Amino acid sequence: MFDKYLKISISLGLLIISLSLSYYFVIFIPKKESIRIEREDQEKDRKIKEENDKKKNDATKEILLLEWRQDCLKKVDEERQLFWNKQCKTRGLKDDCPLPQTIFDRIETSMQTEKENCFKLTNIPNN
Repeated sequence: MFDKYLKISISLGLLIISLSLSYYFVIFIPKKESIRIEREDQEKDRKIKEENDKKKNDATKEILLLEWRQDCLKKVDEERQLFWNKQCKTRGLKDDCPLPQTIFDRIETSMQTEKENCFKLTNIPNN
């Protein structure tokens, strides 16, 4: 009788151990692996999103700098025209009059410097 209970106990123990091992290898490890893979995928997606956001921000910044540069250059041209016409009026002439070479050179040098400043202030780094 005791021998019968011993065999049943050993059989139940082996059954419990085999069920535990089966659960561990069939359910627990694959679930753990799928969670690890999912986390890696989420991390990759997060990095890709960050890179895309950075590229988008850089592109937006570049567009804004280009627009600002265009506005700056346009203002320089407008200032040149106003100064030119003012020089004409001080000589009693109409707008867009021919000016002496020295004044022309001074205006052009000044405007070139201002245009260079527009480019310096809107220096767009190459990424």
